[in-house]
Formats: sequence, C-alpha cells, structure tokens
Amino acid sequence: MAEINATQLIGMLAFGVAALSSLFAFRVTPDARRHWSLITLANLVMALECRFGFRHRLHDLATSWLMSRGLYRERHTPQEVLIAVAATLGFVIALAIVIRARRRSPACLAAWLTTIASIALFAIETISLHDIDAVLYGGTGAFARIGWLWLALGAGTALCARAEISQAKVPS
Repeated sequence: MAEINATQLIGMLAFGVAALSSLFAFRVTPDARRHWSLITLANLVMALECRFGFRHRLHDLATSWLMSRGLYRERHTPQEVLIAVAATLGFVIALAIVIRARRRSPACLAAWLTTIASIALFAIETISLHDIDAVLYGGTGAFARIGWLWLALGAGTALCARAEISQAKVPS
C-alpha cells in the first residue's frame, strides 16, 4: 500500500472528524436522523477517498481513454463543460437539500452546505482542469492548498454537528 502524504492525512482527519461528529449528532437528534446519517456517510466516504484516491484512478482512466482515441489534446472544452454541468447539478442538489432541510436546525442546514461544498471540490478535482489543479495542489506550508480547504470544510461540518448536539441537549 502506498505511503500516505500530509495532504491525504489532513483530508482523512478532517473528514473523519466530520463523520464522527455527524454520527454523534445523528444519535441525539431523532427528528433529523436521516439528514445526519447522510452527512455522516458522505464525510466517511470522503475520508476514505482521501486515503485511496479513486478520483485519481478515474481521471487516469479517462485520460487513457482519450489518448487511445487521439482526443486528449481537445479535452479542455469538455472539461470546462463538465465543470459547468457539475456546478449546475451541485447547485440543484444543494437547493433541493436546502428546501428539504429548511425545517431542520440551522446547524443541520449548514452541515449540508459544507458537505455539498466538499463533494463539489472532489468533483472539480476529478475533472482535473490543469489550471485549477495548479491552484489546488500548490503548496502552502506542510500540505497542498486543497488540504487547507478540506480542513476548513471538515471542521465546518464538525462544528455544525457540535452545535446540533448542544441544541439537542437544551431543554425546550
């Protein structure tokens, strides 16, 4: 098994803590269990993805396929279209979740938004437009910028779960 780098490690920790925190929120909020279970699952999958990097394998398969057909040089426009489609789809899904979760706590809604932003970041990274990759994988300290984004998003989700837990323990 390949060695884990600092960026992978920070992603695993960020999304692992977010998943664990969301699991605790799931346990104390009976009326929002479905929401917190999906948030937990999404963050657990992202923690595992940081470790195993299936998105990179998917990108490599797409690159091989394009190269075998002589289409690799023309990939830029389809990548931009894919990013636009992914952004639109992400916005529609986010809007649907916001509409469905609007009766839930602000913390649950905010956790959904940080989780959706995380998923969108993974989608953009999978599509792998070189100009965007240069920004995401540029170094800023011990790990790549994407690690800082993962850390912020995972921490945001964990803090939302903590707020949900605190709110659930307050008698109404």
